[in-house]
Amino acid sequence: MVNSDIWMGSGATVSMIPEQNINLGTFASIAAASGNQRVITLNSTFTTNFSLVANLYRGCYLNIHKASDDVLTDRVLIQANDATTLTVNDSLASAITTTATDYYGIIEQYGAPVPAPKVSSNPALLSDTWLGLVSSVTIPSTNVTTDTMNLVAGGTRNFIYQYKGIEETSGGSIDMMANSFWPLYYALGKKSITTPAGAETAETPTDDFTLSGSPTGTGFIYSEDEDTIHRTEGTTICPPLAATSTLANHLLINNDDVENDFITYTITEENGHTLPSFALEYTLKKADQNATVAVDSAKENVYTKIYPGTVINTLTMNADVSGPVSMNLSLAHKNTFVAPTDYQTLNGATDVKNFINYRGRQGQTDTLASDSDADTEPLMRPFFFADGTISMFGQDYIRLASFNLSINNSLQPQRYIGRYDKNSQVQLTGQREYELSFTGHVTDAAVFTELQNQLATALSSATSEIVLRFTKENGEELTMKFRDYMVITANFPVTNDRGPVVVDWTIRPLTMQECTHTTYWAIQG
Repeated sequence: MVNSDIWMGSGATVSMIPEQNINLGTFASIAAASGNQRVITLNSTFTTNFSLVANLYRGCYLNIHKASDDVLTDRVLIQANDATTLTVNDSLASAITTTATDYYGIIEQYGAPVPAPKVSSNPALLSDTWLGLVSSVTIPSTNVTTDTMNLVAGGTRNFIYQYKGIEETSGGSIDMMANSFWPLYYALGKKSITTPAGAETAETPTDDFTLSGSPTGTGFIYSEDEDTIHRTEGTTICPPLAATSTLANHLLINNDDVENDFITYTITEENGHTLPSFALEYTLKKADQNATVAVDSAKENVYTKIYPGTVINTLTMNADVSGPVSMNLSLAHKNTFVAPTDYQTLNGATDVKNFINYRGRQGQTDTLASDSDADTEPLMRPFFFADGTISMFGQDYIRLASFNLSINNSLQPQRYIGRYDKNSQVQLTGQREYELSFTGHVTDAAVFTELQNQLATALSSATSEIVLRFTKENGEELTMKFRDYMVITANFPVTNDRGPVVVDWTIRPLTMQECTHTTYWAIQG
């Protein structure tokens, strides 16, 4: 019988999926296929634990390296994939097709959601990753261009023919309170990690795919060679380590005492043509539906869309005396992907409290038995404007009522001749722009003096940096420093009530000098 229940917002869940370079290991074989294509079959070292979501990786680039010396030999576009194979154009170097087992593949990060260990034979992704204290999400819209035309001698005033053109995915956004500033990595583009604290233990994995020993549950491993974090499920590393990494150079990140064991990220500007990306998963379930896979071909009870290649076009951060620091993310995307019926939604999770980074790196289950909710509640608490300090013109400003920071990446969607389909686009970076605006009571003429200043401030003096710093009582912190800035507007209104003069001013920095974030969050990518 058809389930006639209506889809309800209470059944909707949005989560993020990290995107990283995915080491597929050495190939099992390469065979010719119809239509000038080659089919690459993956080795059991990968397929024993992972099952690729069918056609999710279309349009991703595959880098092919020689296993003996890690030399990049070829780079091709993935035209299709199933659970264990990749289909590419028949343009591979002859040495690769002759001795496939001598080569391994890496799927490039952009548009490549990280797979999780399969459940039975069902493919899964690391889609049980918490977005944070999100107040609203605008799901991207999917639009398909259509055109109609007349034909000669049609014999009617109606159009004779219509067809569909390109598909475009656009318009996603996220509004959130900042209990972590993880979006700054995606808005700026690069990060490095301060080696985690002394509580971390050295780990030498068995290979790129497997931890040593017999660990259970969810964990994280820090690769010193890659300077990045990988998630672990039992002994399985997600995604597998880079083939060039030295296995001895890894640390198991402590998950038990997370409220006293933070990670410090140094975030810097990416000046290449692309930004790091993540994917969004949007899952709808009908009332009282506990299934984690769609099962039925009509996807009547469980329906999932994935938006790979999601990047941050603009990020705005603002706060005032009335509450916490909030962020708005304006997003751009590669395409819209409808998950197949056997896809394991949200990596099998059914409760957001068990999502990664919710009150701990392993979710709410992160704490020791001796810990109490009072110990971990500050991890959930947002950063507040009242706990922040702002310095400019060589002094602290303590009479600010509000501030706003915007980072605009001016992304440009691009398509190319010879691509694999009409559904996908690449988001290229444009001009990066920063803007800071403030409202407050000022005690001297420094703001107006800077408005008339003909030179960018902080060209030579570190004390003239703009410094934004927000802290929590538990030790989590964000510090941002800007240089080479000018005041571009400063409004001094007349107050009829003869009260304090409230000044609005806007500053345009050219450079992000420093951005460091100390947090309990495990930021993959």
